[in-house]
Amino acid sequence: MSWITIPNYGRARSAVTVSPGNLAAQPLTQNFPHLSYTFTLFDDTDITLESYLAPTYNFKRGEGLKFAVAIDDEPPQTLNLHDVTGIWGGASE
Repeated sequence: MSWITIPNYGRARSAVTVSPGNLAAQPLTQNFPHLSYTFTLFDDTDITLESYLAPTYNFKRGEGLKFAVAIDDEPPQTLNLHDVTGIWGGASE
């Protein structure tokens, strides 16, 4: 498994994708490859994390494409790119 940078794509002049694209689900462990970003908060406040994801076909029918997010030492929260019921009320299913 590796990350591929896609230049001139996305909101920040580049994007990343996993390779191979049909990789089976992987366990969330400290040793598994991941992306890491450094940011600083100047006060103790709640934040909203927004992810900008390219449209993609749900080729893992019924399973969806998933990714996990963790900040600091919190446990990862797994999100499903194709779970749209909260966004579209199931209208796109």
